[in-house]
Amino acid sequence: MSKPLLIGLVWGIALLISGGLRLWGELRPLPLQAPSGLVLLIVFLPSSLLGVWLVLTAASGVDDGTRESKTSD
Repeated sequence: MSKPLLIGLVWGIALLISGGLRLWGELRPLPLQAPSGLVLLIVFLPSSLLGVWLVLTAASGVDDGTRESKTSD
């Protein structure tokens, strides 16, 4: 898939989601009451998973050929 097409697709999907959320907000004007545990999970889970992944890949020391060489000329 070409890069401009992919960018247009992502922006189009984001626009549809944004419009849907705005319409939903107009139809249901009361604030959404989410449990605090769910909010904490949504806020901290992605960064925690990324941090664990980074630590594990750095600690494993496996070089899959995608990193730059550690030796210099």
